[in-house]
Amino acid sequence: MALTEVLRRRSKIWVEKSARLHNLIILVIFPEGLKFSATFRRKIFELQDGAKTDKLIILKQINTIMNNELVRILKQLDIISREPVKLKTAEASNFYVDVKKAYGYPDALDSISDELWKEIGERVTCIATAGYGGLSPSTIISSRHHLYLTFVRDEPKKHGKGGWIDGYVPNEQDKIAIVDDVFTTGGSLRKIIEALEPTGAEILGCYVVVKRGDGNLQVPLKYLLTTEELL
Repeated sequence: MALTEVLRRRSKIWVEKSARLHNLIILVIFPEGLKFSATFRRKIFELQDGAKTDKLIILKQINTIMNNELVRILKQLDIISREPVKLKTAEASNFYVDVKKAYGYPDALDSISDELWKEIGERVTCIATAGYGGLSPSTIISSRHHLYLTFVRDEPKKHGKGGWIDGYVPNEQDKIAIVDDVFTTGGSLRKIIEALEPTGAEILGCYVVVKRGDGNLQVPLKYLLTTEELL
């Protein structure tokens, strides 16, 4: 029987399809570290009990459960700082979204990376990022799915070979997914897009963990959560 991983590796939640029995069997092994909520466990076990349910329906239900669990984990890690701050855009705000704090916890980082990968899809050949915001999930996604990894600098390098790009340099054959932590106005993502345009590669979209503001991009934007879900 083929074993297919459909959820994050660290949580070791697997779906096994039995061709002989035509049933969907969910095997759950919970990790050490971050504790999963009782509600999460109960819902997963309910799906396990209803293994004869249609596979597509079960996968959609699991996606919803996992999204809710990601919200709970990020709230547990208190990634929202409720105090006056100045954002990267120089604007003042009464709260700050610190997604990078979650990167310090392996299970949270794995969950974020896997949820982003669900949004990215399999057409992509290269993951691109800039700064610390997208570095951790980009590296994990690239490594797990054997994709090229491109780092875009904040400013051109003034030594060595110079240029905007470190790591893999895309070409016209590539399809790129840009990964970042938070979308506020889109300024940082637009800079990455502009740096990648001369390569001739197709940019499939930008993929962020949290959307906290509005802004226009030349490519589609997809996000896992909004600040409203975390506040």
